[in-house]
Formats: sequence, C-alpha cells, structure tokens
Amino acid sequence: MRNRIINEYNGLNLLEKLYIVIRWRLCPFELIEEHVPKEGFIVDIGCGCGLLPNTLHLLSTDRKILGIDLSNVRLAVAKKSEKEHVKFERKDVKELELQSCDAIVMSDFLHHISYELQESVIKEAATKLKQEGKLIILDLDKKPYWKFLVGKYIDKIMAINEKTYYRDRRGFKEMLERNGLSVNTLDADLNLPLSDVLFVCAKK
Repeated sequence: MRNRIINEYNGLNLLEKLYIVIRWRLCPFELIEEHVPKEGFIVDIGCGCGLLPNTLHLLSTDRKILGIDLSNVRLAVAKKSEKEHVKFERKDVKELELQSCDAIVMSDFLHHISYELQESVIKEAATKLKQEGKLIILDLDKKPYWKFLVGKYIDKIMAINEKTYYRDRRGFKEMLERNGLSVNTLDADLNLPLSDVLFVCAKK
C-alpha cells in the first residue's frame, strides 16, 4: 500500500519521498480507514502531506475527500496528488467553518493547537457531522509514559519548534463527550513504542 500511495504523487523529490515513507510507518492510516464510511464527503483536518486522504481514496473511490492544513510546505506536497475526488485547501482552524460531513478525521493534529482551540474544533466538527457520521481522531495517550515520551520526541523531530498541547486518553474522552459525542477507543501503536490511541466517535 505504501508504494501505491507514493505513486499517487507527481514529481516528489527524495526528501518528500523519505518523509512519506517515515510517516506511513509511524501512523496507522489503514486502521483509521477501516472506521471511515466507504462513501460520502470526508474532511481531514490537519492533513499534512495528504497521506490519509490518498489512503481513503485508494480504498474507496466513492469517497469525496477534502484535506485542510495551514502549512504551505505540506500542502505543496499534498497538491501533487490532487485528483477529482481528493482536494486540498489552506485553512486556519481558528476560523474553521465546515460543510455537513459524513466523516471528519484528524491524525496527530489536535496536540499541535491550544487546548481552547481543540475544544473549538471539536465543537465545530460535532455540529457539522451528519447524524450517522463519524469523527475519528488519532493522537497520543500519556500512558504508558515511556511510549508517550518516544512519541513526543518524534513530534519534535517532525515538527520543529512547534508548541504542543497533549491530553491523556481520559481528557480526550471527556472533551468529546461534553460535545455530544459517544466515544470508543482503540490502541493504535502498530507494535511500535508509541502510545497512539484511536478515538472513534459518533453523535449520541
């Protein structure tokens, strides 16, 4: 699957390919995909270089996917893979306004924005999610602590000089539930020394 993803991009340089290979190994994109509806309009908030939108499209062409991110550098890479049903836009989540969505996904994104802004993004997502839709979030748990430290160190390498705002599993669950969502959690570490957890949410 990784090679299929790389082939979705036009004109990647060596560093961009290397980033995609590393990111693919660290993030459970295929596990996330299993919980996303096979059709409908899907938004990836904090899409980075577009690996998750491309994974979602490759595994079901009945999905229409919009990836949004603030980074011009990452979006420039993502746009090398744009196609009819996979589009990318630059948006600041401080001014986030979503359309009605069948699914909203966020992978390793929320801890890069302030706690107050996390709450605002979740509120907007919960409001715009269709009644049978899903909100799917991948992020780090703070336990086990040594795995959390490994993930935090990788974050510092991949996103230099960005301040981070981590929550533990309970903190995420409480935030999601107070915004009217039911929450199921899954460990998502890919047998790596990481504390990744997947939150699969639906409207109550």
